Amino acid sequence: MINHIDLESPKLMEKQVADQLRKQIAEHFFERDQPLPSFSDLAAMFSVSKATVQNAIAWLKDEGLVITRVGRGTFIREEKTNGGEDYDTTRKPRSRMLHLAAIHFDIWGGLDDFLIPLIEGIHELCRIKKHNFQMHCIHGTTLESKENHLVHQLIFGKDVDGVLILSPIDPQDIRSLRRQRIPFVLAGPPAYQRSLNTVGVDLKAILRLFVEASLKQGKRRLAILTGPRKNARLQIKLTGDLLAKHFSQALREHDLTYFPELVKEGEYTEQSSRQEVLDLLTMQAPPEAILVIGDSMTRGALAAYKERGQHMMESPKRAKPLLISCAERSTGLTPVTIVQPLREMGICAATLLVDLLEGKRKPLWGHIESLQPRLVTHDLEQTNYTAQA
Repeated sequence: MINHIDLESPKLMEKQVADQLRKQIAEHFFERDQPLPSFSDLAAMFSVSKATVQNAIAWLKDEGLVITRVGRGTFIREEKTNGGEDYDTTRKPRSRMLHLAAIHFDIWGGLDDFLIPLIEGIHELCRIKKHNFQMHCIHGTTLESKENHLVHQLIFGKDVDGVLILSPIDPQDIRSLRRQRIPFVLAGPPAYQRSLNTVGVDLKAILRLFVEASLKQGKRRLAILTGPRKNARLQIKLTGDLLAKHFSQALREHDLTYFPELVKEGEYTEQSSRQEVLDLLTMQAPPEAILVIGDSMTRGALAAYKERGQHMMESPKRAKPLLISCAERSTGLTPVTIVQPLREMGICAATLLVDLLEGKRKPLWGHIESLQPRLVTHDLEQTNYTAQA
């Protein structure tokens, strides 16, 4: 049965058509050994344009749910063929030494605190396995830009055996990598397409640890500094967007109130973090605990605490909130730290890619590993935010 499609924005219509097709495929509405109805027939079924159907089908192809066979039509992808047609499993490495490339786009900042332990993990695995590894920090958000033509040539000329992607990437690049049948693994960014091979940190666990640690200290009005939540050009969910979503869920699970004004975005910089935390500290009803994502942003938060420290001490109503950082390393910057296992993430991502290249794993898309963060608590009574700042 075809549900009504709201005739609103084109993007919303495409999403609704894709959602309906996804549901119908799951409910075996279509024969799996037969092609889907033509674009024209689907457009008539949903009362939308043919272009809307084409774009909706493109979504499902990116997810690995359907595949187009030239001259035959669009088919539901069977699990047993998933992957074999996405990258070339018959292409053998040139030698026992694999050549791996990792890429990170500078639009997301230097992120040294994030990248260094991640790269250390990748390098450790490659050193042990005696594989070659090269790192590329490149411009913008896409391999297609003119500034990135050398890296583009390296990857799409197949001078490397596999690619590790360490930052959000333009969906067009994802489609190009799959079309060229180049093996790749996302390391760090959330799996904004569930059909991609991804290794990351369990974001829900981060928020759960934050809420539970705050409640142990009697804090119930909680705030979070997520970092960027979206990118209009890429039209993908960023880590900040997912953190905000999981933050709301974690509060509800613990019967706490969600205050939209206590969710701050900002950028992955000390300056941006300082300003966002200052806004929180100067609110009429400031939060009792604040979670800050990343070491660089934590240093900006500590600068705000230092700037407002004396004012907060003079007023009982302005008691200094508990500052908890989700750090890339256990630096002890704050009394409570949620440590991300980034070195382990690098090892796991490189291991997954190498196993795929060596044929030790079936070349299936959608292999997702979520690593667990850990909580480190220091002496809350002895910690001096101002001194550490």
